[in-house]
Amino acid sequence: QDPAADQPREVEASDGRHAYIGSANSDWRSLTEVKEMGIYIQDCPCVANDIKKLFDVYWMMGASGAQIPDQWPDSLSTPYNEATPMNLSTNGLVYLSSSPPQFCTKGRTGDGNSITSTIHKANKFVYIAVMDYFPTFIYTSKPKYWADIDTAL
Repeated sequence: QDPAADQPREVEASDGRHAYIGSANSDWRSLTEVKEMGIYIQDCPCVANDIKKLFDVYWMMGASGAQIPDQWPDSLSTPYNEATPMNLSTNGLVYLSSSPPQFCTKGRTGDGNSITSTIHKANKFVYIAVMDYFPTFIYTSKPKYWADIDTAL
């Protein structure tokens, strides 16, 4: 099986300098009919290389028979996370989060923590746009309520 078959298309890295992160899959419908959002990073090796690490994790886990390792290779570790973000010339700080938690290598902040942290840090309001929202574990034998985002809101 091609590891790319199940690999999310939301992460693309090229030549160690440029990258794309977004919600769009690489198909005609996603790119022409569905509301999607993405960020293109140009000429920023520190971000592009960290995105490449995320890509490598997804690629490894897309391989036939892949299993989450007991310990991720150090080469996939990152110094950038919510506690120690990148300091870029954008007058802001940057870090990349990932999910599921089992795919978070050493140093990586999980998406769930990033989302709830963003909500908690808001001064006045939070805008949220999603296709579907189920505060439930729906892909388990017994659905279970998952309160993290609702509690943060």
